[in-house]
Amino acid sequence: CAGGFKQKYEADITALSGKPYESSYEYSKFGYNVGCNKLGEYPFPMFKVYYPNATWYSLPGSCPSSKWNKQTPECKAQEPGGLCKGTPTGAGDCTFNYEYMGEISLDELVGDVAKLHAKGGREYDPAKDRGILFSWWDGINDTEANEKRIQAVQALFAKKYPNQTFDEDMPEPPCDFNFGMFYKEFWMKD
Repeated sequence: CAGGFKQKYEADITALSGKPYESSYEYSKFGYNVGCNKLGEYPFPMFKVYYPNATWYSLPGSCPSSKWNKQTPECKAQEPGGLCKGTPTGAGDCTFNYEYMGEISLDELVGDVAKLHAKGGREYDPAKDRGILFSWWDGINDTEANEKRIQAVQALFAKKYPNQTFDEDMPEPPCDFNFGMFYKEFWMKD
């Protein structure tokens, strides 16, 4: 991302209020910037996180001023978002791209969850901090257990896609969001 990351904003905000910002000012000023937030650090969310180095990224799509199910071709043309082909240039409408690498399902990882439910099992009971006839999420707020879950996901992905580049072989994108620098723009406008 040219010029560093901006604050992550939740795409779900669009579904609630219609848009993540109060006006098009922010997009005209910053473009459709990639955002990030290290979980557990200011500005949000401010609670303990049990996954090491957990980072939340937001990749702004087209037509953010409309609810996802109300987006028109005209809106998508007028508000293109940041996804572009090839190497991102840092221009307001070319801030990120991605390449499909593969996917794994929860059922592939832990077994058929529908069968578990049919037997009366549940993935997780928060009152007991464990599953019923199921152990994958036991100790959900245990950092060591979560690291093991991450390793299991990575191992299954590596087994299914042995010729892909793996997360551990790529540099982690830096999350260098600067709260004061970003919000200074909002305090100084009109």
